[in-house]
Amino acid sequence: MEKKHVETLNNAIIEEYHNNWIVDGLPAGSLLEESQVPTGFPVGYKVGKDGKDGIFLYNHVNILIDYHSISADSHRIVGFNIEPVSVQHVFGKESPSVPTTCAESTRLVQSSVKTAQPVSLVSIVVLVFVLVRFVSPMIRKLLALSDS
Repeated sequence: MEKKHVETLNNAIIEEYHNNWIVDGLPAGSLLEESQVPTGFPVGYKVGKDGKDGIFLYNHVNILIDYHSISADSHRIVGFNIEPVSVQHVFGKESPSVPTTCAESTRLVQSSVKTAQPVSLVSIVVLVFVLVRFVSPMIRKLLALSDS
């Protein structure tokens, strides 16, 4: 990454900039392990005062959409959340453009990540968007009952 891009990302993270996504007129909330943000999600996070111990980019996004069925062919989105994750992706030899650090449609959580994605001159940033849940609230209730 070029120096000007690193500086721009670092400043955005230090100043706590947020991404604001909208689906069907509904703004995304974000689900982070340490907190829940009502709308949008942060670009990344800093460690230490002003990021002295590291600045990391949220480059993997779990997308969670809840909907309500109005009729057989009509649905309304009733919930839209984002789970941002910072992961330094690793690539396999057989598929150099496909990260081995996350599987397609698998929910990756920050606590399971070995190395977060630092913002630095040597970084190659790969963004991954995964739709991990697209269910109606009724199905979610049934799934919760079957887990208990």
